[in-house]
Amino acid sequence: MKQNKIIIIITLIILFATTVHAGDNAKKPYNITSDSLVATKESVVFTGNVKIKYNEMRVEADRAELLYDSEAKGDKVKTIIATGNVKYSENDRVAKARKMVYDRATEVVTLTGDPRIRQGDNIITCEEIKVFLKEDRYTATGKVNLLINPDGVKSGLPKD
Repeated sequence: MKQNKIIIIITLIILFATTVHAGDNAKKPYNITSDSLVATKESVVFTGNVKIKYNEMRVEADRAELLYDSEAKGDKVKTIIATGNVKYSENDRVAKARKMVYDRATEVVTLTGDPRIRQGDNIITCEEIKVFLKEDRYTATGKVNLLINPDGVKSGLPKD
């Protein structure tokens, strides 16, 4: 009986953790898969082959943690932290890093740990990349190296 209650609680936590707001009135679900998870009142930690899908956004990592806002009503996910072999993609933008932090309140994705981002044949490497989802733009800071390939010129670099 106690085991059934634990399973129900974990299921409810996952359902709350995988729903986020997109705009004022709509709720869009996250689809998260992994090899295992550990759930508490404060967070859910996914480990092993983590894959997160939300609209056009895709994240792959070795580990991801969803942190809750205990003050919020309804949807409580406030932050997602992905670590280890992180791959972030959205539309034609693909980025890789060692760590990714998604702040739900600001809808900003921050990539650190040797991040690189590719859009088309253009590549940026730097110390930190911020993707502003609401504004459909990104910034790169710290030792920025930009490789611009004019239309028609192929870089010879493999696609990520």
